[in-house]
Formats: sequence, structure tokens, C-alpha cells
Amino acid sequence: MPIEVKNLNHIYSKGSPFEKTALSDISFKINDGEFVGLIGHTGSGKSTLIQHLNGLLKPDGGSVIVDGLDISDKTVNMREIRSKVGIVFQYPEYQLFEETVYKDIAYGPKNLGLDEKEIDARVRHVAEVVGLDEKYFEKSPFELSGGQKRRVAIAGVLAMNPKMLILDEPAAGLDPVGRDEILNRIKLLHETEGLTVVLVSHSMEDIARLAERIMVMCDGELKMFDTVENIFSRSAELSSMGLNVPQACLVMQGLKKNGIAVDDKIYTVEKACKEILRYLGEVGKC
Repeated sequence: MPIEVKNLNHIYSKGSPFEKTALSDISFKINDGEFVGLIGHTGSGKSTLIQHLNGLLKPDGGSVIVDGLDISDKTVNMREIRSKVGIVFQYPEYQLFEETVYKDIAYGPKNLGLDEKEIDARVRHVAEVVGLDEKYFEKSPFELSGGQKRRVAIAGVLAMNPKMLILDEPAAGLDPVGRDEILNRIKLLHETEGLTVVLVSHSMEDIARLAERIMVMCDGELKMFDTVENIFSRSAELSSMGLNVPQACLVMQGLKKNGIAVDDKIYTVEKACKEILRYLGEVGKC
């Protein structure tokens, strides 16, 4: 399911002394089935942007077209739009509120008016997708660990059967094991179910490992939108915007600057290791 944004503008506190332009002339298209990373410094406009993609915020100018529907059109059914585009906000477990895990996951489908059989099927399916054992169904979500709560919250959004999933720092606050489990589940979901994913993250390593293309926001403007390789090859520009590149990328660029014949457009540890071993093999040191 594609999303197209055309000349999007958004102004907070319009007409007041506190007026602030949050988004300025943003245009892009995300294709069906893509995995897109969204990066930018704090206050760059990332959260404002993603809230436009399912109509939580309305444009002050421009348009957002979801699956061929302009969400500013008053005739568009916003419930339908939000069933197509699901957003998981940072620390989504703070939004859990039902008595049991099962009821929390089932809340969205129930409000869609689905019958009990369909609701049950969806709850069990998404629980399996996020790696949540059914033994937790009758527990209070507040008795679970941080990682388990995060799974419940993501499952609740997936139960709405969206075509696009937007995640704002989904691994924030988790330990390394919980972080990897959540992110790997998201990647698997993208690969097995063809879900379009937009991942907002401050971790360049996570973005490098998971995304196919990257959007770079700075001061309310979309500065770059390109492949992972091309984005991270522009390390000086990213640095000027207060952003880093993955450590693997810095290592490879440093080696290249020092006359070592390696590919400096590598951005993951795994690829960097293979490239260094390749080089050592060529020079007879491995």
C-alpha cells in the first residue's frame, strides 16, 4: 500500500506568538512493501510527520494520499485510513489499559465491529507474530516485563490488520536482548507478510541493518531520501545535521582514507568483517 506526501506543511500554534513551522514543503512517496528508516535530531519533525500519515494531524498545506485516498478529503472514512496505517508510539506500553492481555490486543478489532471468531483469530495470529505466548492472555499486561508489554502493544496495532506499520523508537528503553527480539520480529513481519514499515530510530546501526531506504529530517525539512548506502556515504552532511553514521561505516571510511583498498560504502558490522577479510586475503595476510 503506497503513501504519497505532496508539499506537506504543518504549523503549530498558528496565528499565536508561539507559532512554529514544524514541517515545510515535504514531498515523498513510500512504495508498497518497503522498509523505510526515518532519522533526524530531536525536534527535526519526525513525530509530527508520522502523525500525518494516518490523519492524527491534518496538514496546514499540501496533501497526504494513502492508498489513493487524500486524507484531507472530508468524505474519506478516517477509521478506514487508520486501519490501513497503524502507528506504534514510543513506549507504547504506557497505553495499555485493559484487564488482560487478550482484551488489550482485542480492543481494536472489537471496535471495528468484527465478530468474536474473527477477533479471536486475529488475537492469536498477532500474538504468534510478535512472539507472545498464549499463556499470558489472561494475565494483566501490567504484570509483564518491559519487552513483553511492548509486544502486547505492537500486537494490539497489528490486530487492526494494517497495510503499513509505523514505529517510533520501538526498542527504546529495552535491554539489548529485548531490543534485538523486537526489531527482529518487525523485520520478519516485513519479510513474511509484505507489510510496509516505517521505522523511526536514533540508532544508526538498527537503521542500517533493517531499512532499504532512509529519510533524513532536519529543522522540519526532508533533506535526503535515498538508499541506505547512499545516505551513509554522505557522513559529513549527516554530521552537520547532528547525526552520526554507523560505526562500521566510520571504520571503513577511515581505512579507505588511509590508503587501504576497501569498500567504504559498507555500513553493517557483518559486511565490514567480510570486506576486511577479503582485503587481508588479497594481500596475503589471512
